[in-house]
Amino acid sequence: MFADLDRSARLEPGGTAVRLGLTVACPLGATGVPSRVGVFQGQTSGFGPYTPVCDGAEHRFDLLVGSTNGLFAAGIAQALTFADITYDGRTFSGIDDDGSLELVP
Repeated sequence: MFADLDRSARLEPGGTAVRLGLTVACPLGATGVPSRVGVFQGQTSGFGPYTPVCDGAEHRFDLLVGSTNGLFAAGIAQALTFADITYDGRTFSGIDDDGSLELVP
């Protein structure tokens, strides 16, 4: 199980959302479970959904993460994802925590 967030994200006009890339890989035979990435900057946060594709290959997601409160601004934010899968009746997570995500206009 592998999850890798990009190190920068693009601000959408007005700061209402950011566009963030994510690469996920999980083994053939596993099942992707609805997952999400969170972006946090001061009191502003937002979440974007995705579901891992489990075929043994890396898959790229271009996620739109909308703010649930406040506006995002250019600068440093934190991004966190738990890419969840099930395999053989058990749940596993690929985790990536980027504490210095750069938000760029």
